[in-house]
Amino acid sequence: MDQIVDFLIVSGVLYKGLQASLFIAFLYTLYVTRRRGYGFFCDRRHKLDNPADRDLVSWHITIVTLFVMQLIDHILQYSLVALDLDYVVRRRLFYFSRLFSIGIFIVSVVALHSLRGCSFSRYSRAIVYVLLPISTTTLIQLVLRGYLDIEVFRPWHRLVACISQLAYPIIIFSFIASQLYADFKQRASRRAAQ
Repeated sequence: MDQIVDFLIVSGVLYKGLQASLFIAFLYTLYVTRRRGYGFFCDRRHKLDNPADRDLVSWHITIVTLFVMQLIDHILQYSLVALDLDYVVRRRLFYFSRLFSIGIFIVSVVALHSLRGCSFSRYSRAIVYVLLPISTTTLIQLVLRGYLDIEVFRPWHRLVACISQLAYPIIIFSFIASQLYADFKQRASRRAAQ
């Protein structure tokens, strides 16, 4: 029993870390948007000539979409848990809504990339790849817990969720760190040239 409580505490901390990292990344995207201009990220007339610009636009699209998805998913999950329905029906709705939100996120990211005329950056691809195991285990949970009422896969689903909640902040902050390092190098080279 103590191991389950410890696991729940760790997964709760990881989830809060994911929310905090998404919020920080969203603030960073607002800062970069203000600095670069809104048209840089949304207007196809602004050409993305170098790989750094393509990575920035791709990451921006992915983070904003992920932030909105997490916000909507969070509200939806709390609403589903509070519904006065049979617990099996709530489970089915819960897992189905998770699958649906993951699917909507992937479709939205692909559509926004194609609308902008931007290729996927490695960071955006990594975030989508992290979603694939989550969607697979969620589908398994929908079948096992939602329809067959079998609890055997639950620890594996939580383990995949914890790993993904650890992977998101690493991916998010690795891009921010690389951008800040590139800005630092650019400023240092300007100072050296003067």
